[in-house]
Amino acid sequence: MGTPYFNIAALCILTLNLFVFHFRSKVFLRETRIFGLLLLASLIACILDTITVMWYESSDSIHGMAHYTVNVLYYIAQNVLPPIFLVFIFEVTRIRITRRIHRLLIFIPWLVGFILIVTTPWTHVVFFFTETMQYTRGPGLHAMYLIAAIYIFMCVGMMYRRKIHISRTTGRAVFIFLPFAIAPMISQYFFPTVLIQNLGIALAELLALFTIQDFGQYTDPHYKLYNRSGFLLQAEQMLAGGQPFSCFIVTVDSAGLVRHRMTLDTYDSLEHTLITGLAGTMNGIKFAAETGASKYVFVYGSRNNLDEERARILEFLQKPAISGKRHFQLPIHICELHIPEDTSDLRRIFQIQQQLVHAASHYPTHTILNITDFTLSDSGRSQQVALAIRNALMVNSFTVVFQPIVCAETGKIEALEALVRLKDRTLGNISPAEFIPIAEQNGTIHRIGAFVLTESCRFMKQLHDRAIQIPTIEINLSAAECIQSNLVDNINRIVKNFNITPEEICFEITETVASCSPTIMNKNLNKLVDAGYSLAIDDFGTGYSNISSLLHIPFNRVKFDRSLIMHSTGTPTIAQSLFRLAHLFNSLDIPVIAEGVETMEELSLLKEKKVHLIQGYLFSRPLSEKDIITYLQERSV
Repeated sequence: MGTPYFNIAALCILTLNLFVFHFRSKVFLRETRIFGLLLLASLIACILDTITVMWYESSDSIHGMAHYTVNVLYYIAQNVLPPIFLVFIFEVTRIRITRRIHRLLIFIPWLVGFILIVTTPWTHVVFFFTETMQYTRGPGLHAMYLIAAIYIFMCVGMMYRRKIHISRTTGRAVFIFLPFAIAPMISQYFFPTVLIQNLGIALAELLALFTIQDFGQYTDPHYKLYNRSGFLLQAEQMLAGGQPFSCFIVTVDSAGLVRHRMTLDTYDSLEHTLITGLAGTMNGIKFAAETGASKYVFVYGSRNNLDEERARILEFLQKPAISGKRHFQLPIHICELHIPEDTSDLRRIFQIQQQLVHAASHYPTHTILNITDFTLSDSGRSQQVALAIRNALMVNSFTVVFQPIVCAETGKIEALEALVRLKDRTLGNISPAEFIPIAEQNGTIHRIGAFVLTESCRFMKQLHDRAIQIPTIEINLSAAECIQSNLVDNINRIVKNFNITPEEICFEITETVASCSPTIMNKNLNKLVDAGYSLAIDDFGTGYSNISSLLHIPFNRVKFDRSLIMHSTGTPTIAQSLFRLAHLFNSLDIPVIAEGVETMEELSLLKEKKVHLIQGYLFSRPLSEKDIITYLQERSV
């Protein structure tokens, strides 16, 4: 039957897993609770497996029915692990188990396995003991392995089907988890005496514990509170589950001034006193979050003792805070909010905090306010999009697609343009024309730009590895990015990480941005060109600049806007102007690219007007990485 050494090692790792899971900061999501159940079930299965092995070595002193009982319990515990993991994948991929088909997928294979196991003492279908008490595999054990394989295939299929809804880190972690769990299972299937299956599961769960279930990004390491992202994740989970909750929104007035008047240690001690006094012990239905500098939210998922909590908070606020031997009376603003009765829009919490900070003198301190004390403007579509942007950055759900730029004469692909896309679970597809200006206003454009550059360089490296030669990838650069003092250093760092040369990257700036460049923007653009990068004027023909002003920008190519192309086909004067512009740029040795070309008529006109580089639906729509690689290979680039 084998030796228990691998099981003993697995027991140690599984015990460590449960210890880390219990004592580490975590977000109390359904997936977290399911993962905890998976850890517990794995430990129980490992303990039972160890008992079966140890009893088998002492089979003479153990009754035969006891052997059957403990083995049946072990197989039942093992049989429950795959469906628990499948439910975990449902939660990770954000699929609610409400449809009958989902329940059947989870329940039916488990039920078949359960029936096979519990009837085994009479049918001997999964295992049996001979008259000499020798453990023997039954024909039904192959069915048990097949059932486990079915669950694995369902997990992989679910991950692939819902890949846009999960972060890349989570996806990689799950696909690393599976080999750790599957390889030992296959090994034990072919070599029954090598009891390595539990060890593989233990190692796989340890890996998941420090990847999928590592919520360090959602908590503050100093006070172990949730940060803003962690708070939103936890609160949204409670809302999605239909769980009402109340929260106290707290800001410390003039916190920066208070901090500067005392030592760092004294202020840390004072802040810790404030947090513990207002929050108490954090658990699944009662938790605290620091959503900004000296801004907190204390959430109560149960309202049974809300009156007592309110009285306790008021009593705490009336007393001076104590740090060491010193007493401080901090000016604190607090608002009580009930979700969803007062509002189901979590952004209201941050709006209230902003009003408490910026209009502190209008509100009394040490008094619990409510939502009616505030004038909150309707957030509208722009705030919904802003939230969608932040959520996408948090879970890495932005995507980059690529559209080819083709030589009209030879059909050769001269470049690819990288285009960012955003799809939100609530709002659906959001146009870049809508979310880019909002990202520029709230400052998230820098992270989006870094993401697009990173993905583009990674993709260019992938093309290199496949021996597909594309001269350049064109990437849009916003006005907000152009005025970063460390723009070139940031770009160089990302490009060098992928061993990409600057000559393979062309940055596009719009005509309007180029024509009103401040000093720092001009400096950055010149530094980019000096470093070897190319610059293109994008959307030429839509701005109000003249060519002489554009010539102060060190651009290497120009892209005619779709509107200029479209109007040229029906208006001879515009067509003649298009020819003159193309001739001017060609004489300056600046390639011209026509954007948005959709018809053969437009293509013929552009060829006639000496515009040789074409980008548009006539050749290809923007394509995903996989599709653009197929497109390139089919055209034998």
